[in-house]
Amino acid sequence: MPGMALIGAFQKRFPKIQVEVQYAIFSDIIDAVLEQRVDVGVLPNVPQDGRFISQVCLAQDVVALLPMNHPLVRCSRLHIADLLEEKLIFQKKGSATQRVIDAAFKKANVSPRPTLILETGSEVFEAVANGLGIGFIWRHGTSRKDGAARIPVVEIDSTHEEVVFRRQGFSNAIVDMFFATASSVMSND
Repeated sequence: MPGMALIGAFQKRFPKIQVEVQYAIFSDIIDAVLEQRVDVGVLPNVPQDGRFISQVCLAQDVVALLPMNHPLVRCSRLHIADLLEEKLIFQKKGSATQRVIDAAFKKANVSPRPTLILETGSEVFEAVANGLGIGFIWRHGTSRKDGAARIPVVEIDSTHEEVVFRRQGFSNAIVDMFFATASSVMSND
């Protein structure tokens, strides 16, 4: 999760500044930044329409997340066709992950029916780790490694830039310090 890495670097530089984190789906984070309920957001595929100032954190892709005992874990890559008869776990509409997944299934001209729809990537990871089906997650969406395997899906083979962003025209010293920290962290990678 690039957001947590950025927050960790920020807190090391400025240990006396309290950081409050809210975790939400894509559309809710966009709204929170626009309405200035939060100072900054970290997301992939932020609209480049003049409403935001953004800075790239990393590039990553969406991968299938499989329980470790699933037969498809032996595959180095999957195809959407491999997943059609599986129990699929989706995130609710409006999440950045689900938007990528929906586009890939639409392009493949299939309409899967998930057996479970969850709010967050963390919930999807837990469901997959507990054997409830196959989900999808940003490759670096969690630092957790146990209980599930990340496998690329050929039809979801695009890379998306994750950015730290703020509302255009909004700035304060702490937000500027956060962006400077993000710039420093990214230049060290």
